[in-house]
Amino acid sequence: DAQPGMLWRTAPPDSLQGVAVAQDMKTRGVRHVAVIYQVGPYGEGLAEVFQESFSDDFHTVDGYLFDNDASRDSAVSSAGETNVEEVFFISSELSDITKFLSGAGVNSNYDDKDFFLADGAADEQMMQQTSQVSELWLRIRGSRPAIPDGNVYKAFDTAYAAAYSVSADISVYTGYSFDAAWLAIYGTAWSARAGGPVTGVGIAQGLRKVSSGVEVEIRANSWNDVKATFAENRPIDVVGASGELDYDLETEETTTPIEIWTVNESGDGFDLCTTWCWDGQTPELCEGEIDRCLQDAE
Repeated sequence: DAQPGMLWRTAPPDSLQGVAVAQDMKTRGVRHVAVIYQVGPYGEGLAEVFQESFSDDFHTVDGYLFDNDASRDSAVSSAGETNVEEVFFISSELSDITKFLSGAGVNSNYDDKDFFLADGAADEQMMQQTSQVSELWLRIRGSRPAIPDGNVYKAFDTAYAAAYSVSADISVYTGYSFDAAWLAIYGTAWSARAGGPVTGVGIAQGLRKVSSGVEVEIRANSWNDVKATFAENRPIDVVGASGELDYDLETEETTTPIEIWTVNESGDGFDLCTTWCWDGQTPELCEGEIDRCLQDAE
């Protein structure tokens, strides 16, 4: 508590996603993968975790780094010339993802390859912008933090749709962003309790007080309860639109499940294949889970 971390997020760290993707590919029998990834903490970090988790005596990864349009297109061309079974494309920019698919769609070297896309592709705009190569959609598989569910999310989605005339499901991160804003406010309440100053350290200390204690759902009418509980120096157990926000106080990270998805038959949304849950550092299929997408294919 004396030296809390200053970076907090409601979405799970990319390290969880990278391990889950590797496990998903191994489960499906994929042995040789090309990873095309964007320069920067997101692309390089996710690619590194994936490679460490996937590579062994029986599984191989070829890496292709890009930092601009020209090097991206060169990487796509080079990966296409290899005998990999699947290409894992990582970028935080939707434009990179759509240009990758558009390029692969007219390159015959990709006719026998499957595609794996990270969470940035889990957006309806991806299909809208790649309709000219829609034949690729059936070969796309992807990952993302679990889409929120539950009463708090449903109430948020209803309010969001009333305000913007579209479901919050349009982006996987909408509910996570809502929770992040409220947690910053809750942290401020902890820092300011009993008339204290609002500081970055105080807010961060407050974020260590939201994972145990009396349950509080993130709703507008919960604000007074949060302030009153914090004024008594007691913690709260927050349930947000993105689910239960249980932070590991050693890592100060959440362990949100990771979903694996495919594009649905109509090309206007996503089908959930399966969900990976966490027990320590090892992902496993959540209890009772089967891979719906593989079962449907069979």
